[in-house]
Amino acid sequence: MPELRESIHPTGAGHLGYGDRGILALVKPERLRRILSRMLDENEFLSPYGIRALSRYHAEHPYLFNVGVRSSG
Repeated sequence: MPELRESIHPTGAGHLGYGDRGILALVKPERLRRILSRMLDENEFLSPYGIRALSRYHAEHPYLFNVGVRSSG
């Protein structure tokens, strides 16, 4: 699968980050930056306790749907 291999972010010698840590990502570097910028945003997913499962946005804008509601007609 050459397309998958091309999308893997490099890791190892010359590509280590803070504390000589590596990272493996199945997305290209520019896409990874966009994902991490949102994930590490305190107004989105980052909380004092770690990463939220749902964006903070949904606290004020919940997704609502009706289950078992019959239409009259």
